[in-house]
Amino acid sequence: MYLLPIPPGYSINHPVRRRPCPISHFCDSTAALRPSCSADRQCDNDMPGRYWYAVAVLLVVSGGVASGLLMWSRLANLDAGLTRFVVPGSALIELPEAGAYTIFHESRSVIEGRIYVTENVAGLRVGVRSDETGEPVSLTRPSGSSSYSFGGYTGESVLSFELAKPGRYRLSASYPDGRGEPQTVLAVSHGFISRLLTTIFGVIAIGFASFGAAVAIGVVTFLKRRRAMHDAAGDGGRVRLG
Repeated sequence: MYLLPIPPGYSINHPVRRRPCPISHFCDSTAALRPSCSADRQCDNDMPGRYWYAVAVLLVVSGGVASGLLMWSRLANLDAGLTRFVVPGSALIELPEAGAYTIFHESRSVIEGRIYVTENVAGLRVGVRSDETGEPVSLTRPSGSSSYSFGGYTGESVLSFELAKPGRYRLSASYPDGRGEPQTVLAVSHGFISRLLTTIFGVIAIGFASFGAAVAIGVVTFLKRRRAMHDAAGDGGRVRLG
């Protein structure tokens, strides 16, 4: 048997130290040939999983459901805020707050199961009077035109008035010649348009927020996955799925 000479300064009692190989490097016989990790280079290529795309889709669906629920719940409250009555005729109604009120003509409406469809009410005279004092309330044209259409109701603002104090008021409407046709529906509301706009903008905000977040997640996931695969192509194909 032939023994190789031991180089000077080398002790047989001190084995050669090997650099530990991380599990994430999938140690094999070529590990010594791989480039070592540095401060500006990650040992692994982190790739986000495809489930992030599912998260993005779920965000869009959740946003749509939330928008629908908000619209459905708010529309019920909006409808409850409208006091309707059939004209020609009069109605004694309770107006619980002081401030500005709007009278809408509903060209399409439903009261007690009866459908009213009346486009032309030319000549119809409307009055509002305090039931307590009998004093008339001044009516004016609204500063801006507003309208709505939901749940079988279509209305357009025609008159407005200001109340100094809440109470019971009698609203009446009639034609100059005293005829009783065509019948139509008037609706009175306090702050209806502002609540309607708040609902619409709330639904839009939820939709845009969920869609924007979904797009951001999808784009970031796609870019990170593409970068991870690009880096892996030059680093032995090692990719760690996130």
